[in-house]
Amino acid sequence: MSKIIRVWYGTAYKKDADKYGRHVKEDIFPLFSEMKGNLGAKVLRRDVEEGVEFMVMTIWDSMESIKEFAKNDIDKAVVAEVARPFFKRYDDRVSHFMVENELGQIG
Repeated sequence: MSKIIRVWYGTAYKKDADKYGRHVKEDIFPLFSEMKGNLGAKVLRRDVEEGVEFMVMTIWDSMESIKEFAKNDIDKAVVAEVARPFFKRYDDRVSHFMVENELGQIG
């Protein structure tokens, strides 16, 4: 079975970056852990000139599971309404990657 990684980027305001991190940990990760077909998620963070850049990677067992999560347009980003004000900008679209090879776990 191939895994699919769904990738999204956003740049948060520096003052709101920690708020977004808490939101993900307290609100989003619990939802993902109960979602059919979700195999996990990783949130990467780095300081950039414009603020704090986040890369969110969710891991799925199939495109069908992603369709259940994202609904009609699987390439459209799903950004919680409460999180949107934390961001200076964020991608409206996501990218999907099939896992070609894998060695261990990162993080």
